[in-house]
Amino acid sequence: MGQADLRVHGGRDKAVYAYPQEHWAYWQQWLPVSLLEPGAFGENLTTTGLLESDVRVGDCFQIGTAVLMAIQPRRPCVKLGIRLGRPTVVREFEQAGRSGIYFRVRQAGIIAAGEAITLLEPSPHAVTIQDMVACLAPGPHDLDKVRALLATPYLSVSWRERLIRLLASQV
Repeated sequence: MGQADLRVHGGRDKAVYAYPQEHWAYWQQWLPVSLLEPGAFGENLTTTGLLESDVRVGDCFQIGTAVLMAIQPRRPCVKLGIRLGRPTVVREFEQAGRSGIYFRVRQAGIIAAGEAITLLEPSPHAVTIQDMVACLAPGPHDLDKVRALLATPYLSVSWRERLIRLLASQV
């Protein structure tokens, strides 16, 4: 089994997708409660206590015997709208700033439902997944945050290119 289009799905920097259950209360204004269940947003892991605003780019977490590194936020495609029966959800998802977190696998292992998520190795960089989400929004950007993100060695090529373009357009 494999992923259909590795340009936008899966791959090294999108190996595991986690979505916080805390965001479900927000989505109840648009989606039926019956849809809000683990995996509703296409995530591999539905989490609690793992918010984009708290997780730094490069943080390593242990879940079961696996070690995962936080890499980037999710930018959904039209398939999320099809899955949830709401074509406008992609735009709403990006406007909401509730992206979830993509992880790179540092150590393959076994994860079971209900296992603790433990910060194993904090990133030495003080930029969060939410800081990356902010770079996706229109308007002026915090150029110091953009530079700090560019200083991390963990960015995918596409994110590095996006941030370089953003910095060039704002200077």
